Amino acid sequence: MMPQNIDKKLSGVKIAVTRPTIYSDFLVREIRNIGGAPVFMPAIEISPMVKNHSNIYALAQADHIIFISRSAARIGASWFLEIGKSFAGTRVYAIGGGTESELLKLGFKDIITPKIGHDSESLLALPSLQAVTSSKITIVRGQGGREKLEQILTARGAYVDYLECYKREKPAWRPSVIRAVNRKKIGAWLATSGEIIDNIFAMEKILDLQVVRQTPWFVTHPRLSISALSRYKVNRVFVTQNGDIGLINCLKVWF
Repeated sequence: MMPQNIDKKLSGVKIAVTRPTIYSDFLVREIRNIGGAPVFMPAIEISPMVKNHSNIYALAQADHIIFISRSAARIGASWFLEIGKSFAGTRVYAIGGGTESELLKLGFKDIITPKIGHDSESLLALPSLQAVTSSKITIVRGQGGREKLEQILTARGAYVDYLECYKREKPAWRPSVIRAVNRKKIGAWLATSGEIIDNIFAMEKILDLQVVRQTPWFVTHPRLSISALSRYKVNRVFVTQNGDIGLINCLKVWF
């Protein structure tokens, strides 16, 4: 039986799902539910870094611990739990709903999450991160990334350190995926990070990037729209600030 909410306008439209493999299930399922044809083509993959137990122990003593992504929560929080870290008296933050859900799966409670937005600016606006003079703050993230959060918290008088627990890698697409791009079969691109956009435009064996530029893009943050429009000259970019659910809703509106 076909899903009740199927959208005939989306029937057969191939939608590029570019999230890491581990985070693609929801988009793949929901695209099918609305009648689209998801094309699984991760433009970034996540792999854990080598653990330094003494470093993890020291960073676990912070007054505030901020998890900057789902992978930071899934990997970094597990590392803390493995050393028997108790979070009593520690303020734990998640940058957004997806990150919060990963922490909840691990048994965390009383997670502080911005009610509006899911970026560094949203975290910095939280009341509990205003008066942080002399506080120890650990930011759990992947290798590299934006420095704004650390810079502002340091300016507010905090002692900030990083636990970098994973790295991002650009995978190679299967020949069938490359053929779909080159033959103009992709009807829409989804992107949830700037690195995903960068990796797509650097992907080997795409014959004509104009094909990628002329297809509509759906992204999860205004910053990604600016990158796609100004840096890569994408023709049409649609922004949602409600994560994967927002991407699905945007697809339904557009098609």
